[in-house]
Amino acid sequence: MYRSFYSVVVAILALLSCLSSLPPLIVHIKAKNLATTVLILSFAFPNLQNFVNALIWPSDNTALWWNGKILCDIEVKLYLGMDVAVDGALACIFRHIANILDTNRMSVTPSRRERNLGFTFALCSCVIAPAFVMGTHYLIQQTRYYVRPLSGCTPSVYWAWPSILLMSIWPLLLCVIATVYCGIETVRLWRHRKEMSAVLGNPLSRSGDIRLFALACVVLVVYVPFTLVAFAGTLFRPMHEYSWDYVHPPGWADNIVYEVQGMQPSIDRWAQIVTGYIIFGFMGLGHDAKQMYGSWLMWVKCCFGKHSDGRRSGGSEPTRRILSSSTQGRGSTLEGGTLVVVIGNGDAAGTYPALAEVSSLDPTN
Repeated sequence: MYRSFYSVVVAILALLSCLSSLPPLIVHIKAKNLATTVLILSFAFPNLQNFVNALIWPSDNTALWWNGKILCDIEVKLYLGMDVAVDGALACIFRHIANILDTNRMSVTPSRRERNLGFTFALCSCVIAPAFVMGTHYLIQQTRYYVRPLSGCTPSVYWAWPSILLMSIWPLLLCVIATVYCGIETVRLWRHRKEMSAVLGNPLSRSGDIRLFALACVVLVVYVPFTLVAFAGTLFRPMHEYSWDYVHPPGWADNIVYEVQGMQPSIDRWAQIVTGYIIFGFMGLGHDAKQMYGSWLMWVKCCFGKHSDGRRSGGSEPTRRILSSSTQGRGSTLEGGTLVVVIGNGDAAGTYPALAEVSSLDPTN
């Protein structure tokens, strides 16, 4: 099958963007940071879809296209859910940082009630709201889905008044909440910076909090225009009277529309790819991530640094052993009652006769 230039570029960039999101994703899963984990997944999954779709639909020759059944049914739901999850995760992140910057709190450590309230807010905005949009999309799904070159599976929406209540309003609402919390924390940081430095220390002194705040700001600046434009486009669309029979006529399951609108990916697909690299730049180079990279490197050295017989490479490297002694052995080297013997990988007894001259060893040390 002929593959366009953009299909190769999108597939490579989307795959690398998805892979670059994995290290910060692992770090925040281990730290049990729900909102940040959801934010990273909201770009890792779409980038994986962009990679797969660019390989499956690489040209505008619709005669060779696969109909995408099952795969597209999953992808269109995830596409809508991840779009809402981005705004929900941003709202949670900004709310969390705004609470850190609140100097009126009695304690820096959040109480149990505050933790429960924060978890409930995160659960509603990051999980329940996206799941609601994904589940109710079937009510306004006029065709099964659209298939476009490179972008692949694209959701179909019947534009009636339920479409606004079931789908369009949620990204806007969560985006407004995130923007309000972002404004609150910015004002608090500017107004109380001297008091916080003198009394509490800098609440954002941890590099992880600073990077999280910067990442959330960048993503918010990028995606607020997308959300506003999408909602405005919804309001200016001609609305129809809702009819279940019209939305789901007989043969609806076979109603798959192929659309050819040029061979360049849409702007939202490029935004998803670029944001994946931005996430790695902010969250994949932190202290926790570097420690994880170091542990991976040590694991690789342990796996590949052995011979086939199980012995470690570098046979000439000596092994240092420390033996405690209660007496001064003749001809031996003692440091504060401790006999230090360096044994090579050769014949230790023949090389170091001092080991045989130790008359008494204390086994308790």
